[in-house]
Amino acid sequence: MTGRLPLASTGAAVLAGLLLSCAVSAAAALPNRAARALQQTSAVAEAPAAAVPAQTMTSPTAAAPAAAPGPAAEAALPSISTLLLTLALCPGGLLDGGQPAPFLGPLRHVEAAGVRWGYHTFGPTGGAARAPPVLLLPGTGGSMYMWPPELLTSLAASRQVTVVDWPGIGASQAPGFNYSSVDEVAEAVLAFMDAEGLERPDVIAWSLGAIILMRMAELEPDALGRLVLVSPFPGGPDRIEPAPEVLDSYVNPSPDQTNPVVGRQQADMVLRFLRTPLISDELPSITSPVLIVQGELDPLVPAGNAPILAAALTGNPQVVLHVVPGAAHTVAHQELGWFVSEVEAFLGMAPAAAATAPAAEP
Repeated sequence: MTGRLPLASTGAAVLAGLLLSCAVSAAAALPNRAARALQQTSAVAEAPAAAVPAQTMTSPTAAAPAAAPGPAAEAALPSISTLLLTLALCPGGLLDGGQPAPFLGPLRHVEAAGVRWGYHTFGPTGGAARAPPVLLLPGTGGSMYMWPPELLTSLAASRQVTVVDWPGIGASQAPGFNYSSVDEVAEAVLAFMDAEGLERPDVIAWSLGAIILMRMAELEPDALGRLVLVSPFPGGPDRIEPAPEVLDSYVNPSPDQTNPVVGRQQADMVLRFLRTPLISDELPSITSPVLIVQGELDPLVPAGNAPILAAALTGNPQVVLHVVPGAAHTVAHQELGWFVSEVEAFLGMAPAAAATAPAAEP
């Protein structure tokens, strides 16, 4: 996760990310709406509670691999009809008849970093707040309306909550913003925080949002409070743009590509790539307490990344890691009740004892 890492190289990649995020965000809404009806028609066996302990690291020497998750669980893969239903429900659980849920309050706008940010702020402020403000950052191309209402209303019981759209997405207008690097986005979000008056907020970020949040913490470690990283990527070095002759080789194959020696060299190259950890060397500069929540069955971000990321945060006084059995990329939505309790405990709104992680289904 270096400052120059390109976020999207082509319009097709951006579109694919938007469609994926839309589907994931819509799937997040299922537990709040359509899933209730679906769940009424299927009997789900309850598994006995089997705790997955959190891994808390208090020093660099304590950075050991995470405890093994519970019994393996089969992923509940959605049917085509369910996927179509989730797409129809996009972008998420905070919309009611196409309008923002009333508790979000009015849609607000503020100018910062060349972006006209669209956002909602609600919950107690100033002396009425019993905890620091919290900012939530969605995933790739995701809408601020993707977050579960249960999470936001729980947070807003004691603190100011802010949800925001990415530049050029949803309610945030940014005609000149091109997502050229992680730094550009991270600095823009930090500028939004300044414009909105968010001082050392706790931040909850999902997927791509977690990448941006980690870079924000590297750039300005004193600007942030506690960090919650949901389905995060551990980062890595800059991508190397392919040379024109390499691109041409995909459509103009040469005899060299069928040479056994070249084939072995390519195989060795791929093997070295697979064995090389892609970890940002700036992660130790992050000093905020961090909670990492990772689904064991995440098809986008392998669960093995989570303990690697946790171990790399060597400058951090507190790193709590949960790899949740049976959950995928939308772990925060799939295990909503547990996730809300765990976030509240980590952010200091509940007793410090960690909540029991959800058990895998048999």
